[in-house]
Amino acid sequence: SLTFFVGVFWLPESPRWLIQHGKVALGESILTKIGGNDFAQKTIHDVEKSLENVQQESFKLLLKAD
Repeated sequence: SLTFFVGVFWLPESPRWLIQHGKVALGESILTKIGGNDFAQKTIHDVEKSLENVQQESFKLLLKAD
């Protein structure tokens, strides 16, 4: 388990994390290497839509009265 813990520090960020933190170009570069340009564009669109839905749901929960 110690080896795993130490190894975590060298894991790269996921394309989703990069897109979520405004590093879309880097995320796109990684996705293009994995599956080509069409795959990268579709995945970026899906991730951005997913993040938008999460933000909307979080906001709705703040306004929800119990």
